[in-house]
Amino acid sequence: MPDCIIIGGGAAGLMAAVTAADCGKSVIIFEKNQRVGKKLLITGKGRCNVTNNCTREEFFENIPTNSRFLYSAYSGYDCEDVMSFFECLDVPLKTERGNRVFPVSDRAEDIVIAFERAIKYRSELITVKNAKVTKILTEDNAVTGVVADGIAYHAPSVLIACGGRSYPKTGSDGDGFRFAKELGHKVTPLRPSLVPLVSEEDWCRDAMGLSLKNVTLTLKDNESEKVLYSELGEMLFTHFGISGPLVLSASGHIPKMQRDRYSVHIDLKPALDEKTLDARLQRDFADNSNRDFINSLGKLLPAKLIPVIVKLSGIDGGKKVNQISRKERITLMQLLKDLTVTVKDFRPIDEAIVTGGGVCISEINPKTMESKLVKGLYFAGEVIDVDAYTGGFNLQIAFYGSCRRNGNVMGKNMDKKALKLLCKRGELSPEEEAYCTEKGVLTAIEPMEHDTFIRKIKEAAGAVTHEKAVKGFLYSISTGDFRYRTALSSLIWAEALPEHSCEKVSAYNGRYICGICGGEFSEGNDLSFEDMKEHCRNRLAPQKNFMDICCAGYVYNDLREFAKLPNVNFCDEDIRILNRILGLAEEISSANKVNALLNLITAEDSLPLTVPDAYSVLGVLSSCGFFDTPEHKSYAEGFVPCSKREFVYETDIYYPLHLWRGKYGINFSAAEKFGSDIAKRLIPEKGSVQRKEPKRRKGASEEQYYSGNDNVIVLDDRLRHYYGLAPFEQKWDKLAFYKVNDTVKERTEIWFEGNVIKKLIVESSTDRGIYYLESDMNAATNGRRTVLPKTSRGREQPLTPSLLQTPTYMLGHLVIGIGQNSHGVSSYNSSNDQQLPIPFESLPRKEDFFSFSQRYIAMCDSSCGYDALLENFRSKKRVTVKFTAGDIFRVQLTPSLYTYGLIICKVRRLEKWAELPQAHPLRSLMTQPIIFRQYAIVTENGNMTADELENIPLMEMRIAQDNEILWETYPIVCSKKLAENDIDLGFSANTYRRQIIWNLTVWDYDNETEDIIKKYGTGKHYGGVALGINVDRNGYKAGIIPYSPKETELKAALAEHLGLSDCADPCDSFAEKFGGITRRQFIELAGERFRR
Repeated sequence: MPDCIIIGGGAAGLMAAVTAADCGKSVIIFEKNQRVGKKLLITGKGRCNVTNNCTREEFFENIPTNSRFLYSAYSGYDCEDVMSFFECLDVPLKTERGNRVFPVSDRAEDIVIAFERAIKYRSELITVKNAKVTKILTEDNAVTGVVADGIAYHAPSVLIACGGRSYPKTGSDGDGFRFAKELGHKVTPLRPSLVPLVSEEDWCRDAMGLSLKNVTLTLKDNESEKVLYSELGEMLFTHFGISGPLVLSASGHIPKMQRDRYSVHIDLKPALDEKTLDARLQRDFADNSNRDFINSLGKLLPAKLIPVIVKLSGIDGGKKVNQISRKERITLMQLLKDLTVTVKDFRPIDEAIVTGGGVCISEINPKTMESKLVKGLYFAGEVIDVDAYTGGFNLQIAFYGSCRRNGNVMGKNMDKKALKLLCKRGELSPEEEAYCTEKGVLTAIEPMEHDTFIRKIKEAAGAVTHEKAVKGFLYSISTGDFRYRTALSSLIWAEALPEHSCEKVSAYNGRYICGICGGEFSEGNDLSFEDMKEHCRNRLAPQKNFMDICCAGYVYNDLREFAKLPNVNFCDEDIRILNRILGLAEEISSANKVNALLNLITAEDSLPLTVPDAYSVLGVLSSCGFFDTPEHKSYAEGFVPCSKREFVYETDIYYPLHLWRGKYGINFSAAEKFGSDIAKRLIPEKGSVQRKEPKRRKGASEEQYYSGNDNVIVLDDRLRHYYGLAPFEQKWDKLAFYKVNDTVKERTEIWFEGNVIKKLIVESSTDRGIYYLESDMNAATNGRRTVLPKTSRGREQPLTPSLLQTPTYMLGHLVIGIGQNSHGVSSYNSSNDQQLPIPFESLPRKEDFFSFSQRYIAMCDSSCGYDALLENFRSKKRVTVKFTAGDIFRVQLTPSLYTYGLIICKVRRLEKWAELPQAHPLRSLMTQPIIFRQYAIVTENGNMTADELENIPLMEMRIAQDNEILWETYPIVCSKKLAENDIDLGFSANTYRRQIIWNLTVWDYDNETEDIIKKYGTGKHYGGVALGINVDRNGYKAGIIPYSPKETELKAALAEHLGLSDCADPCDSFAEKFGGITRRQFIELAGERFRR
């Protein structure tokens, strides 16, 4: 008997089935159609708008009916979870206008296939039956099962998820409402929601098929004269009236249909106010003064709409434009701004996207979706009296009602926010740690005695069957569900681990571990597990580093957590991928290592694996023995002590992968570890794919294989002006270079005026995004073959794209990064080191660049000094600025916003001080660094004085190269005499050298201090030197703490431990106690030794 029966294989039913299976529940889905997800295939015009990537507040604003009912459901499963679910099923998503989320492929079919794949992976728990349920069985007011096609099926739970009454051809014929009524539930009156509207006017038929984009549609109640809805977007004229996204959304705002009560008002030119539109009409009329009126509107309106507008305007279409009166022109203008359609009725409910009304929410528990009247009866999706506007909200409601997270994860990752916290660098705050623990991504192991730990590892291994581990590993290959990935390796290691007494030896990190199992000791004789954050991260998001999965604590945690997971099964795709990986391993040359194999795997279009993903797959195969060498065998052949593994004191469950070379080949006998049935299917040839290589004629150029003649990004001269570039000249001619391979498509265009290079354009496209560079140039060449030197001491160099992309030749240049890890837009002049104040904004898509540019232009136009800024950017001569401690520099963030920074010192000069300890990390920095502190302010005042900045708090110290100060990228605007509160030269605990560094004092700490550091962390490390002055573009936010709470707590605990807590300032007392430099001494010495 299954744990649950689901009636309906639509969005809600499918998501509920997957969720239940991931919780270990067996499920039967009854779907009357031959295929699940039939209605999903037609949603979003066949593109499937799966959700809306909006905030909680925005979500509930778009649910006009019973939105409060979903509060509990939203807290359990939000839009990010839906997006993560599909992305983990290999359906990449994109977010479009209005935060609407679609598959990148624009194919609803991919969403249905993803669900089918998810069901296939859980085939041991999910069964789909193509049968029609006719009755729900109950006994003693509790569900006992259903009757389908005359056969009774029994289960303790039944979920009604068979949709409403809209689109009956997809199977939504209202059965759910009938079942609910038969079981005593109240069903509110049904009505069409998100439905086209029938018009009173006949002229809509004349414009049938015309789609209007970027129009504003306003819905009004003619009785109350109240505006019910107004939005910019798309709409469509039909033979009965109007339809399209705007109309469907507007229909949801009509509470009760009454003929002629409601009207729709269409603004055909929303970007133009009446005055501007009238001016546009006058220009068009002037250009067409001798034409007939009907022939003068071609540039203003779509052809199909022109006869309609002419008729409604009352102007004779044959009238000459120069004879049209001002009154007639104003009438036309008003018609374009307010084209009115009177609403006669809704279209039938069969044509509605969503059914309004449904099972009364007062009879459903909002936390569980269980009926309050019948035990074991649940509802999800459209059958409930909740509906929303268009934009992905209705599908999100279907998913909400069918999912309960309860620590369960879907796809390759758990809760996105929790996993992101787990993967971030540094320590977790108590709140973050609690959140990660609640969501199941962070677990803990209590300290325990060595022999107890070994016994627990063996018990954990005993709780996991070899079959489950094998199927889990195979299942993880194509799903990317890392929870299942390494359990097989951990199981093999744990089973091979011998019973042993502790061999306590010194480890590389100054601590002690067991030389056999690798367990790490605390101060006493118990094993401690302080790296659980790393173990949990590596289990859920593996890294390309076998050292990350080397601890016995990882093995124990992996087996313990894996045992809690439901059983899963693999599919043919997993076997195909595995065969292809083994086939590639057979192909690499004899001397190549595993890195070469990784490159082959990740370059294959047929293998959806990243480098860390592929490495973990190879690691598990290695633990099974596939990568054995003559000298080194895996744990499957017996436990290998660390002394024989060439890595002392490491567990290394992927051994011997890092020692393998291509010359050893693959040990296919290891396939028996997967069982004989699977071993028979592991034949590398079956995973082979036909590599597509272009057939090139001898001497063919790359240009023939560069698909597309259009530029990746096309700038016009207006954009060039605002980004500081020179306009394009038609007299220039082009020399092009092409680079095309499996990963990148790149074109370099060099534009000449005679033999002088005037413009360089580089455009590159990869799977990760778009890179665009455009640079002004003035480089002379010798016959366009070599570049002439700029000085008499230089020499000619061959003209190549890489040579021209150096600061020597580039003048003002614009760089645009679009896609994954987008770096936004920047404009820099290499000749004078000036840059434009372009705000940073990530650009996931090409379209985002152009919308960003329009916003940036608006910023520039509203800034009265932008023309002067552009002139300075283009023409300013490079200068060398002398600066010193106490100087204040200005950073322009946007055309109208500024922040400021205070220079504390030049590190190269500070290094010469004998008073600076030799062990201080400031002595090991490279280049020409400065230490500065940013004022916590962002302001429109670009001329602040030192007195005005006196009371503005300073943020923590930063280290950067001095070039942007030296060459006046950021000008010195004023100076001040340094005060003690200005001085911050860093604070850090170096656990490797066992030192505390506080400003200019270094102290070798003791064991008691080590316990404090363990509790509070190490503070801010002295990292490398930043290439530029990277300021915080937010300046500060309300309530910001200049230093992290952990660092503040560490300083306070350290001061108390050293008896400095009662001192006026522990920082200076620390310096006095350990022979360092106080801040007052620093200021005095700096005044004597630092000069401009």
